[in-house]
Amino acid sequence: MEVDGDGWDDDYAAGEDIIPAFDGVNDVLDNALATRDYAAAMRNAVAVMLIADKALEYLGSSESADDCIERLERKVLVLMEKAARDADAKPSDLSSMADALTEATSSRTQQSEVVDNMIAGLLSFSAHLHTRSIADAALSRLERDADANHSADLREWRSYLHALRHDDLALAGECNRVQRYELAHLEDGTMAKFAVTRAMLVGDYGRARELVERHMRLAAKDPAAGWGFEALPVSTFPYGWTTVLIAIAQHSGDRDELERLYTEIIVHGEVRIPWLEDDALQNDKQCVDRLRALSGGRRWRDRVLPGIVAACRWRAGENRAYEYLLLSEHMAGQALEYCAKVPGTIDRLYGMIATAHPREATELLLKPYEGDRAFVGAVPRAEYRNAADRLRRARSFMGSAWVAEYARSLVARYPRRTNLRVALKGLI
Repeated sequence: MEVDGDGWDDDYAAGEDIIPAFDGVNDVLDNALATRDYAAAMRNAVAVMLIADKALEYLGSSESADDCIERLERKVLVLMEKAARDADAKPSDLSSMADALTEATSSRTQQSEVVDNMIAGLLSFSAHLHTRSIADAALSRLERDADANHSADLREWRSYLHALRHDDLALAGECNRVQRYELAHLEDGTMAKFAVTRAMLVGDYGRARELVERHMRLAAKDPAAGWGFEALPVSTFPYGWTTVLIAIAQHSGDRDELERLYTEIIVHGEVRIPWLEDDALQNDKQCVDRLRALSGGRRWRDRVLPGIVAACRWRAGENRAYEYLLLSEHMAGQALEYCAKVPGTIDRLYGMIATAHPREATELLLKPYEGDRAFVGAVPRAEYRNAADRLRRARSFMGSAWVAEYARSLVARYPRRTNLRVALKGLI
């Protein structure tokens, strides 16, 4: 950052990239940066930023508006940093600045990203000895208010506040308090991540495992406690904290623990995120293959595999890891049972099941066309093509004559469906 003769950055006063709707806000912030009456400057800055925040409800989110708000937020942070570095600033003015921020937070009725970003300005006071106590007191007030309000709507705010306090303690060099704070808020994913990482960095993997398991127990009591923070990105931690436990078990050479974790992943499946579907399926396959290799032939066949099948038999819902296991083990009977219980899965497992149970598998595959309501109302052409595709697959197991007869019966049931007749023409 370039600075001028008075030691401060003048670029923030240039007004560049400020859209017309926020010209007035920008002018107020520029004036705030130009004065040393920090108490009044912060009161004005907070007031106009709250107005800007409210205006976003009417303007709607857009790249230009978001960029503009971000630039305005930075000016508030610069104002806090400027005051913190001013050795001649009045302590009462500095306290008033912190009060203005905390009051903006306390008075809001819902989550506000603008307010959250401004409150981060308290960290400027955390890093300087003469303002440290002001930041500490302000954050303590916010923590007390958050603890007193148990509204589910403020869960994200509480998690953000934990991260803010953690940074505050670190900037102040209070290392012992940092560690105690992490442990005191281990239900929060971000705090757990810091505590576990700290244990791993010193090679204490037993402690790391203990902390992960404690966090998982605490989080299970309130799954939304750390909502809003992707403490462990799903792209690199596909099974969340279980991924961390796997890494610890691998490092420790704990084969029994690895077997338990891989089995748990396969049995429970996972919550799917559409844009990560392909990656998730690849991770599922790796879990199955690693567990099979880890267990070994006889143990796998006699104990591990039957245990997974027995556990999955009582679970409802799609489970792609279990599907891959059934396919790779050619378990047609168990796959038939699974597909009968979970609609839509037969399309993926039909070929393997039909090899051993052609009639039962085909009945499941064509179940959507039972009765006389399959093609009633507005029907997309893709549905007719799907019916034809399923019948073509069935031809390899049921024979051309059987498929032709079934296709004719469909056309007879829906004589007015020209698109159906066209789609099935090659099968009749």
